[in-house]
Amino acid sequence: SFKVNNRFNAWYDHGTGQGGNIIDLVMKMQQLSSVSEALQFLGGNMPAKQIVSFSFQQQNICSKITNIRVEPISNQALISYIQSRKIDLELARLYCQEVNYTVRNMNYFSIGFKNDSQGYELSNQYFKGSTSPKDITTYKNGKDNCLIFEGFWDMLSYFTIKGINQPEHDVVVLNSVLNLSKAVSFITAHD
Repeated sequence: SFKVNNRFNAWYDHGTGQGGNIIDLVMKMQQLSSVSEALQFLGGNMPAKQIVSFSFQQQNICSKITNIRVEPISNQALISYIQSRKIDLELARLYCQEVNYTVRNMNYFSIGFKNDSQGYELSNQYFKGSTSPKDITTYKNGKDNCLIFEGFWDMLSYFTIKGINQPEHDVVVLNSVLNLSKAVSFITAHD
């Protein structure tokens, strides 16, 4: 869930929704309070602190997504991306949409997976994020058991491997491990 973009010299933790540059990362990992301390550490003039546990705080990095337009998947770049992930296109079209949107006056497009609060998880070859509101996605088939997936690509991969379009169980997609608490009541209602 941790990605580094060498082109922009940036990192992003999909599990927590936070990212930044190398200075931000050093400050988080070494629990430093200033940029000068981070620069000293990077220069080798400061000993590393022992980190017992490490966690980023969640940040709404995608809050500037505007002009959202949802349509069936037709963009060839997105179709190629789905196929590169070895997901059947018709299966992807059954559960996902093409989402076109604007961030800082630039237009983008992604595969969109709708959550229970009408927000979208967004994914393309270069980006993974979401629109607001962020939530879990549930599929209720009236079954006693449920399948739990961290993300929609996991669900689509499972369906592809099993050769199914709809599972014989109820399904919850967390859309982030941070959403686990939102899924507890759905999960515990099953055997």
